[in-house]
Amino acid sequence: MAKSGIDKLDDSSHYPDWAIQVEAVLEEKEVWDIVSGDEVAPATGPNSKSFKAFVKRARLAKAQIILHLAPSQLPHIRNLATAKEMWDTLAQVHKARGFGTLIAMRRKFFSMFKGDATMQQWIAYVRDHSQRLEDAGLTVQPIDLIIALTTGLGEEYTPLIISLDSTPFNELSVKKSSPTSLTRNSGRLQIKTGLPPHLSHPQPSSLITLKRPGPIQNCR
Repeated sequence: MAKSGIDKLDDSSHYPDWAIQVEAVLEEKEVWDIVSGDEVAPATGPNSKSFKAFVKRARLAKAQIILHLAPSQLPHIRNLATAKEMWDTLAQVHKARGFGTLIAMRRKFFSMFKGDATMQQWIAYVRDHSQRLEDAGLTVQPIDLIIALTTGLGEEYTPLIISLDSTPFNELSVKKSSPTSLTRNSGRLQIKTGLPPHLSHPQPSSLITLKRPGPIQNCR
């Protein structure tokens, strides 16, 4: 783990999470514009004060990226000259695009189980994996979230699953809402899905409403 408290990037890391957190560090150090390419070296000559200041900040940007990498990642950036080259190369290396990888990710999404987690933890976990699929370039439909959420529930939720089995597809809807929760109100199951706390980038959460004509039992 780096001094910033962020886990160093390795082959098992979720790159989008790492990138968001390290970008925040680079913003704090006021060098993100150099990494993104929005700021380039001034054309004032190598001996000018502004040029020297830029070089110093560019070195700081490179150092911050390197210090947030595990040794296994160093070969990817060892011979690169700029922080922007390093950042772009790491993004290219870690974004999952292979067909086999995408199939494995999608298969895992539909085979997860709630286990002993609370309902809030379970919803956050499913939403996190949904975001990972979207980060990899796959579209996750509202019905996909509903299937993943309900498929992973334990036997105590069997009456709920049975009651949903006859629900017409057009009665399932997704609306923007706020905090994560699972509630029962007047014959409708409301699953508010939001991102887990460790994901710091802004993202609208969703309210999945499963309408039923009567009370729903065994829902906590």
